[in-house]
Amino acid sequence: IYAHFPCLEERRHGAASRLSPDHQQLLAMGRILRTGADLLLLDEPFSNLDVNTREHLAGDVRAIIKATQHTAIVVTHNQDEAFVMADRIGVIRSGHLEQWADPDALRSRGASDYVRQFLSNATHTTTTRPWRDRMPLD
Repeated sequence: IYAHFPCLEERRHGAASRLSPDHQQLLAMGRILRTGADLLLLDEPFSNLDVNTREHLAGDVRAIIKATQHTAIVVTHNQDEAFVMADRIGVIRSGHLEQWADPDALRSRGASDYVRQFLSNATHTTTTRPWRDRMPLD
């Protein structure tokens, strides 16, 4: 766990309940990665965090998932989080997949009026992913 999350090293011998919410999320992610599962399902993994911490942590978690060669399905209602985390994004409406595309294609070529309207409501503050320079994604 600590190899992927050095910020937790100094808290290694403390109680998990004394960690900040973002460090608790990192610890949970580390525990999941230790199981050896090839596929991770993350359901609203950052919903209990403030906006700044959420975006920062989402980028770090994405980099770790890539570095450990895991595949992850991330379920989120937060569009900005989806654009930070995803190689591909699915927009679902009433249980049906409206569009499945990479973030750039989704942003520039919405497949339907619904998708275009849905995406117009997001800020997509992360137009570049600064951690791409630190971590190869292939």
